[in-house]
Amino acid sequence: MVEKLNIRKHQHERYGLIVQYLVSEFSSLERSEMQEKVNQVVLQNPVAKAVYVLDESGIQLTCMACKRDIHPRKGIFQMPHQGTDHSSRDYFYVLTQPGFTRKIFTSDPYISPATGLFCLTISALFTDNRGRPNILCVDVVPTYLQYMEGFWLFMGYSGFVFYSPMVCGDRP
Repeated sequence: MVEKLNIRKHQHERYGLIVQYLVSEFSSLERSEMQEKVNQVVLQNPVAKAVYVLDESGIQLTCMACKRDIHPRKGIFQMPHQGTDHSSRDYFYVLTQPGFTRKIFTSDPYISPATGLFCLTISALFTDNRGRPNILCVDVVPTYLQYMEGFWLFMGYSGFVFYSPMVCGDRP
């Protein structure tokens, strides 16, 4: 158990360092240059599964760039488009609301509305080269969540949540 906690701790420290580096890169950019940088980050960083930038109101400034190896599940899961409102998400409001003093935040695991996979969002508050506040969001899938990929989450008629193994030809 202690070993698993240490692995998680080291993963989160690594994520923090990656996001701090990315913030220094994004801070020197105009908003109009951020889309190209988002695309580069996804291609060059093996940890980042998806990257996007929000403005000070929680509106998505860039298109979400995702790894090509992530195949969104069909149905209700869709990539959020530029202009999507993320202001109700914890990875936004924890960084922007009065009383909160964090500059970097890691969300609890959740099912991504873009891909249907379990992930975490690491978000960081930064200012662009004109001093405007922005939020960099980096979605990651830590190793301890990769094991959840083979499970679907269902809500029963009684209101209880339960897991059921996903039935798929190419998976056990």
